[in-house]
Amino acid sequence: MPSVIEQAVKNWQGRLKDLEAKMAPLAQEADELRHAISLHDGAKPTRTPRRRQTPKPKRARTTRSANASRTTRTSRATPRRRSRPTTRSTRARTTTRRRSSRQVILATLKNKPGLTSGELATQTGLNRNTVATALSKMAAQGQLKKAKRGYRL
Repeated sequence: MPSVIEQAVKNWQGRLKDLEAKMAPLAQEADELRHAISLHDGAKPTRTPRRRQTPKPKRARTTRSANASRTTRTSRATPRRRSRPTTRSTRARTTTRRRSSRQVILATLKNKPGLTSGELATQTGLNRNTVATALSKMAAQGQLKKAKRGYRL
């Protein structure tokens, strides 16, 4: 029979897992709101480090005993969770972010034509790879034109 202290620790661990599960979506939403506000204000977006939604599972250690057979130890009490399938709201957020990035890029190019992807990334505060990908896709769609140096509307 577990002691009172062991029961209390198990209760605390369960409560901590519940709180972490509830906090993850709120932290993500807060980051998205900060980004949207910075785009609206025309300021450079502030990037906060992304947090893991669940703690990283500990890997099983394999050790060799004297008779060279393998034994596996793990400190993980619960089985690994499978990733959730993409939901409709996740796809909508991704599409919204993509649209807002493209709108920011187009607005910047309208004011300063001929910027390269690196210069656009610096001006907008977006990731350089995001800008380069968006520019090549928009050029392929005919929304803008690739100049000798940079892009133009």
